[in-house]
Amino acid sequence: MSSSFARYVLLLKKQWIENRRFYLFAVLVIFLLQFSMLLLAVFTADRGLGSGVVSIISILGVLLTGSMFSSSLLNNYRHRSEGIFGLMLPASAKEKLLVAVTYNMLIFPVLFFVMFCSNLYAAHLIEVKFSFRISRLEVATFKTIVFFTVLYWLSQAFVLLCSLMLRRFSFMVAACVMIVLAIVVSAISTSTFSAIIGNRTAKVDNLAQFYPGPIVGTRLQSADPLGAASFMVDIKHGNGVVMPWHYAVNLSPAGNWLFNGYVLLTAIFLLYIVWLKLKDQQL
Repeated sequence: MSSSFARYVLLLKKQWIENRRFYLFAVLVIFLLQFSMLLLAVFTADRGLGSGVVSIISILGVLLTGSMFSSSLLNNYRHRSEGIFGLMLPASAKEKLLVAVTYNMLIFPVLFFVMFCSNLYAAHLIEVKFSFRISRLEVATFKTIVFFTVLYWLSQAFVLLCSLMLRRFSFMVAACVMIVLAIVVSAISTSTFSAIIGNRTAKVDNLAQFYPGPIVGTRLQSADPLGAASFMVDIKHGNGVVMPWHYAVNLSPAGNWLFNGYVLLTAIFLLYIVWLKLKDQQL
C-alpha cells in the first residue's frame, strides 16, 4: 500500500482520540513527579538545584517515561492473532511507524522538557524564597542537547523494536539491555582512551603557564565516547610539594559529531527493521 499524508494525519488523530484520557493522565502524573523530585532536591541535596541531581532527574525521567510510552505504541501490530483490528487498518507500515515516531520521538520529549523547565523554574522560585541557598541554573549547550537527543532517539527506536519482537516484558527487556550497554560503554571509554593517548602531556603542557609550578605528571581520570577527557595534573610548588590539579580537554573535536552521526544512523537502522517487521505483518 502506498503512503498518504492524509492517512498519516488520520492515524495521528485516531491515536489521540483512542488514548487521550490515558495521555492526559500520564502527563499529569509526570508533571507532579517532576515537581516532587525537584522540590526534594531543593531541600535535601547538598547544592540544591545546582547539584547534578537535576540532570539525573531530567535524563533518566525522559528515558524511562519515554520508554514506557514507546513500548505501548505498537501493541496493536505486535502479532496477527492479538492485533487483528490494528493490522487490518487501511494504512501502510510506513504510516504506522511514522505515527509512533511522531508521538514518541517528537511530541513526547518536547512536552516532557516544556513541563520540566516549568517545574524547574517554579522550584527555583521556591528555593529562592524558602531555602538558605540560591542555585545558579545552567543552560545546556547546543552540543549537549544534540548528544542527548540522538541518544534518546536511539533508545526509543530500540524500545519500539522490542515491543514488536516480544509479546511480554518488552519494556523490562529493553530497559535492562540499555542499562547494561550504558555501563559497558562507560567502563570501556576511559580504558580505551588511556590506551590511545598513553602518557602524552602535550595538550596539557601548552597550558603550563597557567599553573603555579612545573607539571611533573598527568593521569587520565575519565573520558567519554565523544573524546572529552578529564586529567589530573600534578604540579610541583615552590616548597617541593606536589599538588593535583583538575584539567579537562577535548581530545577529538570531530569525535562529537562522528559519534552523534553513528548513533543517529543506528537509530535509523533500528527503525528500518521495525518498518520491515510491520510490513511483514500487514494483511
